[in-house]
Amino acid sequence: FQNQQSFRGAGEPRSVRGQQIMSMLTFHRRLGVLMLAVLCTIVASGQIRIGVHGGVNLSDVTEPPNYHRAGTWEMRTYGFGGIVADFQFAPHWQLATEVNVIQKGIRIPLVGWGLSYPGTVTLKANYYEVPLKIRYRSGGDPFGWYVEGGPSLAIVESGWAHMVTEHLAGLPQIDQTDYIGGMYRTFQPSLMAGVGAEYKLTSLLTAVLSASYTYGISDVYDDFWADTNSRDGACCLGLLFTL
Repeated sequence: FQNQQSFRGAGEPRSVRGQQIMSMLTFHRRLGVLMLAVLCTIVASGQIRIGVHGGVNLSDVTEPPNYHRAGTWEMRTYGFGGIVADFQFAPHWQLATEVNVIQKGIRIPLVGWGLSYPGTVTLKANYYEVPLKIRYRSGGDPFGWYVEGGPSLAIVESGWAHMVTEHLAGLPQIDQTDYIGGMYRTFQPSLMAGVGAEYKLTSLLTAVLSASYTYGISDVYDDFWADTNSRDGACCLGLLFTL
C-alpha cells in the first residue's frame, strides 16, 4: 500500500489531520476569490438572477480498459453546494454558470490495488467545479421548466485515500488515510446536460429543482490509470434572487 506511486507524501512534516485542516482553509479562501470573479463577470443586461444551491452527487469513474478485475469499482455518494447565476439574453434563452464545492470518489477492492488480502481503498478528491451552460426555458409564472447543457471545468484542490483491511488472523488490521493529491489531474474538463423546474415564490425569489449528468473528457488520474473518465449524476435544490 505504501509503495504505490504518489500514494504517500514522502517526508510530510504535518500529520494527515493537520494537512486536511490547512487544505480546507486554503480551499475556502480560493472559493471566495472564484465567487467574486464569477459575480463580476456577469453581463449587466437583461434579467439577472443570483443564488445558492446544494444537493447530492453520485460519483463514478470509468474503469481502465486493461483493468484485470472489471466491474469491481464502486460509485460513491457525496454532497455539494455552491453559488449560481444566470441572465436572460433573449426570449426563452439564458446563460447560466455556477461555482461549486464538490467531492468525487470511488471505492476499489485492495486486490485490484495490487494487494492480495481483503479490504477496500476509497479514493476521493475535493474539487471546484465551474460549468458554463446555455439554457432554454419554457413556461410562465409561477411555474417554468428548462433544459441546459455546456462545458464544465473541475479543478482538483486535494485528494485522499482511505484504506481499510478486513481482520485476518496473524495480520494487523489497517485503517488509515493518506494524501494523494499528486495522483489526480489538476484540470479536468467535462460536458454536462441537465433539466430543471422552477417555481416563483415571490416577485423576486424563485425555487429551483434540477438534475444533471456530467461526463469527463479527460483522464481523472495523472499517469496512474489510463482512460479513466469521471461520470457523475447530481440532484439539487436552489434559491434564486432576481436583481
